[in-house]
Amino acid sequence: PNTIMPNVTDGTNVKWNIPHIDMFPNAVLEIFDRWGRLVYHTEHVFEEPWEGKSAGKLLPMDSYYFVLNLNFGDAKPIVGTVNLIK
Repeated sequence: PNTIMPNVTDGTNVKWNIPHIDMFPNAVLEIFDRWGRLVYHTEHVFEEPWEGKSAGKLLPMDSYYFVLNLNFGDAKPIVGTVNLIK
Protein backbone atom coordinates (compact mmCIF):
# COMPACT_ATOMS: atom_id res chain seq x y z
CA PRO A 1 0.00 0.00 0.00
CA ASN A 2 1.30 3.44 -0.86
CA THR A 3 -1.47 5.73 0.42
CA ILE A 4 -2.25 6.94 3.93
CA MET A 5 -5.02 9.13 5.30
CA PRO A 6 -3.66 10.30 8.66
CA ASN A 7 -6.71 12.34 9.65
CA VAL A 8 -9.20 9.46 9.49
CA THR A 9 -11.03 9.12 12.80
CA ASP A 10 -11.68 5.38 12.63
CA GLY A 11 -7.97 4.49 12.81
CA THR A 12 -7.61 3.01 9.31
CA ASN A 13 -4.71 4.02 7.07
CA VAL A 14 -3.35 6.28 9.79
CA LYS A 15 0.23 5.02 9.48
CA TRP A 16 2.24 3.76 6.54
CA ASN A 17 2.92 0.18 7.60
CA ILE A 18 5.28 -1.59 5.22
CA PRO A 19 4.42 -5.31 4.97
CA HIS A 20 7.09 -7.67 6.36
CA ILE A 21 9.46 -4.84 7.31
CA ASP A 22 9.96 -6.60 10.65
CA MET A 23 12.14 -9.10 8.73
CA PHE A 24 14.68 -6.30 8.12
CA PRO A 25 15.62 -4.87 11.53
CA ASN A 26 18.41 -2.70 10.07
CA ALA A 27 16.20 -0.99 7.49
CA VAL A 28 16.31 2.78 7.14
CA LEU A 29 13.44 4.84 5.70
CA GLU A 30 13.74 8.37 4.34
CA ILE A 31 10.86 10.38 2.94
CA PHE A 32 11.28 13.53 0.85
CA ASP A 33 8.90 16.23 -0.33
CA ARG A 34 8.58 17.31 -3.97
CA TRP A 35 11.50 19.72 -3.57
CA GLY A 36 13.82 17.01 -2.31
CA ARG A 37 13.77 18.10 1.32
CA LEU A 38 14.01 15.30 3.86
CA VAL A 39 10.77 15.31 5.86
CA TYR A 40 11.12 11.99 7.69
CA HIS A 41 13.94 9.64 8.66
CA THR A 42 13.88 6.56 10.84
CA GLU A 43 16.23 3.69 11.55
CA HIS A 44 13.36 1.89 13.32
CA VAL A 45 10.95 1.39 10.42
CA PHE A 46 8.86 -1.33 12.07
CA GLU A 47 8.49 0.50 15.39
CA GLU A 48 8.06 3.98 13.88
CA PRO A 49 5.83 3.81 10.78
CA TRP A 50 5.33 7.17 9.04
CA GLU A 51 2.19 9.04 10.11
CA GLY A 52 2.33 11.79 7.48
CA LYS A 53 4.14 14.15 9.82
CA SER A 54 7.41 16.03 9.83
CA ALA A 55 8.78 17.46 13.07
CA GLY A 56 5.45 16.59 14.71
CA LYS A 57 3.30 18.52 12.23
CA LEU A 58 0.96 16.98 9.68
CA LEU A 59 2.25 17.52 6.15
CA PRO A 60 0.08 18.78 3.29
CA MET A 61 -1.70 16.41 0.96
CA ASP A 62 0.80 15.39 -1.73
CA SER A 63 2.91 12.54 -3.09
CA TYR A 64 6.17 12.00 -1.25
CA TYR A 65 9.26 10.21 -2.53
CA PHE A 66 10.69 7.48 -0.33
CA VAL A 67 13.95 5.56 -0.15
CA LEU A 68 13.85 2.33 1.84
CA ASN A 69 17.28 0.84 2.42
CA LEU A 70 16.90 -2.70 3.78
CA ASN A 71 20.60 -2.95 4.71
CA PHE A 72 20.49 -6.64 3.88
CA GLY A 73 23.13 -8.33 1.75
CA ASP A 74 23.32 -6.92 -1.77
CA ALA A 75 19.74 -5.61 -1.73
CA LYS A 76 19.39 -2.31 -3.56
CA PRO A 77 17.31 0.46 -1.97
CA ILE A 78 13.61 0.38 -2.76
CA VAL A 79 12.32 3.70 -4.05
CA GLY A 80 8.89 5.02 -4.92
CA THR A 81 6.13 7.34 -3.82
CA VAL A 82 3.70 7.34 -0.95
CA ASN A 83 0.55 9.44 -1.15
CA LEU A 84 -0.74 11.48 1.73
CA ILE A 85 -4.43 12.36 1.38
CA LYS A 86 -6.81 14.06 3.76
